[in-house]
Amino acid sequence: SSVRKVSLSSEVTKLTPACVCFTFSTVLITLRHILTASHSLKLKVSLPGSRFDRSITSLISFSSSSEFCWMMSPHWRRVSASSACSVSRLEKPAGGVYVEDGDIILEDGDKKINVLAIKDLKLMGAHNVENVLAAVGISYYMGVPVDVIRDVATSFKAVAHRIEYVDTVDGVAYYNDSKGTNPDAAIKGIQAMVAPTFLIGGGYDKGSEYDEWIEAFDGKVKWLVLIGQTAQKIADCAKRHGFNSIIFEENLQDAVAYCHENAVDGDAVLLSPACASWGQFDNYEQRGDMFKEYVRSYKE
Repeated sequence: SSVRKVSLSSEVTKLTPACVCFTFSTVLITLRHILTASHSLKLKVSLPGSRFDRSITSLISFSSSSEFCWMMSPHWRRVSASSACSVSRLEKPAGGVYVEDGDIILEDGDKKINVLAIKDLKLMGAHNVENVLAAVGISYYMGVPVDVIRDVATSFKAVAHRIEYVDTVDGVAYYNDSKGTNPDAAIKGIQAMVAPTFLIGGGYDKGSEYDEWIEAFDGKVKWLVLIGQTAQKIADCAKRHGFNSIIFEENLQDAVAYCHENAVDGDAVLLSPACASWGQFDNYEQRGDMFKEYVRSYKE
């Protein structure tokens, strides 16, 4: 697991180190919304030389204060000073933030605080639960009231193109995960689905292998709707794994049309291509925006 140390400062006096799990941009954006709602801060993070630096420095005013250790893992162990707050989705660290019976719980000394119910989150997927756990721990120890944390966390919507809820048309929910440009990222998308899913995949061939992605379908995918250069390669891989509910379409607009015509009330449609957008689109943002435009056209 990679560990990154980030120094944070704000106008809030109480700031405690935390060990947290997250998708870096999402947890910081969630945190920004919570802190803004509580009128707590102007916050800035900087990671000089990091690939995150460009996107993160626009969020916040950075100096030096307490350290946070960030680790990419759902399992947690205490790695910093005794004042650290451990965060875990799968375990229950004493004095930390964790999941219990579908709720996010925060322990502060003798207090056990029920922060929110996971079912009330608009964000989908286990990885986003981890994002919220991180934001809860940090914002609480920056002095943000629990009711503010709860209100903002449960109203916060997904970052654009990352399992982003688009709309519901005729009882079918549509999700845009155009940022799923490789199989590993797309696995998160399908794991987040809870309804029978029409999955739109395929695109530019970067030489990826799709076995783990197909295995992650786990009975959730009703139909795999394929487009782009990799369509046949993905189909062949799916068939090797015993998945044969496959449709080929010429382009994204036709794929959305197929889903609209065949999905029924209670189904979901997920654009999570596991491939780059090149060849049909300039970038994944354009692909996601076009998907949303096609979906919303059916409500007009």
